[in-house]
Amino acid sequence: MRRTHLGILIVFMLVFGLVLPVYATEKIVVLIENNPQLLQFHKEMAEEFSELWDVEVEIMTASGAYEEQVGVLLAGGVELDITQLWAEGGAPYFEWDAFVDLNTFIEDDPDVQIENFAPARIEAFTWHGKLFGLPMNANAFLGYYNRDALEYAGLEPPEALGDKWNWAALKEYTRWLSADTDGDGIIDRPALWMPLNPQRSIAAFAEQAGGRIFDRYVDPTMATLSDAKSLQGLEFLVSLYAQRVASSGGNFSSGHNPMLLFEGPFAMANLADANVSFDWGVMDLPMGPVHDGTVMLGIGYQIPASSKNQALAWEFLKYLANNVNSINRMVEITGRTPAFIPALPDYQDLLLDRFRDRTVLNFASKIVSVHTFPGPVVSNLGGINPIIGRLMQQAADGEIPVDTAVLEIDRRVNAILQEMSKD
Repeated sequence: MRRTHLGILIVFMLVFGLVLPVYATEKIVVLIENNPQLLQFHKEMAEEFSELWDVEVEIMTASGAYEEQVGVLLAGGVELDITQLWAEGGAPYFEWDAFVDLNTFIEDDPDVQIENFAPARIEAFTWHGKLFGLPMNANAFLGYYNRDALEYAGLEPPEALGDKWNWAALKEYTRWLSADTDGDGIIDRPALWMPLNPQRSIAAFAEQAGGRIFDRYVDPTMATLSDAKSLQGLEFLVSLYAQRVASSGGNFSSGHNPMLLFEGPFAMANLADANVSFDWGVMDLPMGPVHDGTVMLGIGYQIPASSKNQALAWEFLKYLANNVNSINRMVEITGRTPAFIPALPDYQDLLLDRFRDRTVLNFASKIVSVHTFPGPVVSNLGGINPIIGRLMQQAADGEIPVDTAVLEIDRRVNAILQEMSKD
């Protein structure tokens, strides 16, 4: 009798799955930014992937500053299999090899070709030859213009000028579009709203002249704002503020400033949703003496070195970033520009379908441009950027000469970089 009961119990356990260790479902944990659109996208992808791979995918959202929480969770031994850092905020983790070098997977995976991703974003995630992220999106920072205001002033739209949309044209357009509304002889309505930002306007104008703000953008060893080419670009930048045709603060959507530089693709949706009272277009940055250097930022996926499910995490990472269908859904939900080049045709179709204006395609064309560049990937960027921004603002306000400002920037920033190299 006892044997019969024991046999029934064993059969019951097998039938109803109580021998769990043998059949346990694998699980990967993904930490993303606390953003409702990103959460929706990743939950949809997790559900699809779970069905395909019979694996549980847990999506966690950061409860505070994302970069800081990544560090806290990794240091605390919390199981994380995929993170989603901006490269520009990842340097403290890259220098300590906190993540897996994704090249080790790519070398043995014919499904992933590095050439299929925006070059500027691959550069941003490559730390001394190691690839610490596969990019998800690639947001270029271009410009917007009030088509009605240009037409009223008798000016052609920037796209009609081709390569003649350059520094000289920008200066001419801002001169015609700025106004002295109270008649005191001083411009009080600048044509151009252009935030003075180390990673955007300051870096871009140095690039357009053939210079750059650092000797390299990933783990730089020295600041180079005082080099002759960089200085040329920054002198032109400051001249726009000095002539009052540009302001670091403004309002484009109200029509107050007819031109806006260094804004990303999100503004397209914001302008459309705001139903502004004028017709608008997207413009490339003006050509400098060398090119139209454009900064490109974006997030990417990492696999922490502490992950116990690295192979499975790689498969989900590919499903997110190396899959046209997934990327198309990401674009639909978040409005972000894809970093995955095979998804560009669909992205272009989506832009034209929504905005009915070919100038919006400028954001797509920058993905493959060799003249786009990443934001600086350097530890202590929070200490470096204020130095650059504050001294360049003083130059823009006419308090100090540009050459004095850049020499002082280089001196202070290089001291920081040298101190960091000792650690």
